[in-house]
Amino acid sequence: MAKATLMVTLRVRDIDRMRLFAWELRMLADEMRVMASPHAERLEQIVDRFLNGGDDEHGEEPEDG
Repeated sequence: MAKATLMVTLRVRDIDRMRLFAWELRMLADEMRVMASPHAERLEQIVDRFLNGGDDEHGEEPEDG
């Protein structure tokens, strides 16, 4: 199985952009639900995990969907 690592550096001046990005992703997930997209729930899970700090402290691999 392939493994990828991503390191993100967030500068304080970028916080407003990050909040806007998270809000836009939430709105996209809402639109996807309205259109009955099978991917809406997956997008919501990804956004939730990112905004809640992920699961780095547990060292768990994400589940294959």
